[in-house]
Amino acid sequence: MKRLHMCLDLAAHPQVGGGQFAWQIACGLWRLGRYEIDGIAHREDVHTLPFKVRRGFFPKRYFYNRQPWHGFCPFTYNTLVGDFRSDVSMFFTNTMPILRMRGKTIAMIYDLIPFRVPELLLRDRYTKESLAAYCRQHEYLAHHADKVVTISEYSRKEIAKEFGLREDNIPVVPCGVNAARFASLAEGDRPEAEVKAKYGLPDRFILYFGTTATYKNVANLIRGYARLPDTIRRNTPLVVTHVNDELRRVAGEEGVSSQVKFLGYVDEVDKPSLYRLASAYGFLSRIEGFGLTPLEAMSAGVPTLVSNCTTLPEVVGDGALVVGPDDLDGIAVGFERLLEDGAFRDELVEKGRRRAAQFTWEEAVLKMAEVIDNLIRD
Repeated sequence: MKRLHMCLDLAAHPQVGGGQFAWQIACGLWRLGRYEIDGIAHREDVHTLPFKVRRGFFPKRYFYNRQPWHGFCPFTYNTLVGDFRSDVSMFFTNTMPILRMRGKTIAMIYDLIPFRVPELLLRDRYTKESLAAYCRQHEYLAHHADKVVTISEYSRKEIAKEFGLREDNIPVVPCGVNAARFASLAEGDRPEAEVKAKYGLPDRFILYFGTTATYKNVANLIRGYARLPDTIRRNTPLVVTHVNDELRRVAGEEGVSSQVKFLGYVDEVDKPSLYRLASAYGFLSRIEGFGLTPLEAMSAGVPTLVSNCTTLPEVVGDGALVVGPDDLDGIAVGFERLLEDGAFRDELVEKGRRRAAQFTWEEAVLKMAEVIDNLIRD
């Protein structure tokens, strides 16, 4: 049985795209029963996994960042983390240790957001120094991993172009969605009535689920919503998970502060019911590596509006309405159509469910297993 070593720090956040990918792939590979899996994390809050995950006590910064001694370090990464027998080491975090490795390596590059919209990241949590370091990490793993894997055709083309790699040498393993969980109440999830009461939700609302990073373009979602007719806005507020001062300011400037409800953090067990309660879903991001939340909304039977940027049209296919991220009037017209045109709404809901059903975690796991097996045979 071949042995896999997995660095699973990102699995601490299965509620976000990359974290969910890491968690689902790790669990799925374990369930296949083909591999002996050794997991390691350099943090304590890794989400529950069905196999043992060891705590890495050797400070991660010493072998993930460029240091003068890396060029002549006498130890391999595997030795430092107490792993001596791996056939393949997998890194889910857009980074890879800058040390010699035992066996083959697989590294994920989900997107090139730091390269394409650095000015937007600098408005949020990044400094110039941290952004430059993040980009260097991408460049290192692109040229040193035995296999770079990504999650969409769009990202594959961008990665090949940026780092001078062959497209056909970058496997695509798309994200999946648990369609059944979003379509109806699943064990462990909170019922719709309880979620509605918990967050004080109205009978009808437009939903945005995600972070408030600038590139997510939530400000234009609010501006487009503000252009809806008053009669629609009075009966259908915009509900936004998370909040920051900039978004409150935009809502005030647009005169819709009373019609935009900011929820703050949403528990993972509340998410499926929150989607099902929504009358429409909006996601106008300027750049994505994949775009998982529109698929979740489509699985829940929510008519969905997305931007025409990067990978989103590839992911949603004909299952969502597509509009330009700066077309504020088009955003308003799109939402009005989703809310008021019953025949179009019903047709889009059906198309959305069919499209989302094409993306499963089971298929993603099999594709990743194929990458692993091919790499071992090479």
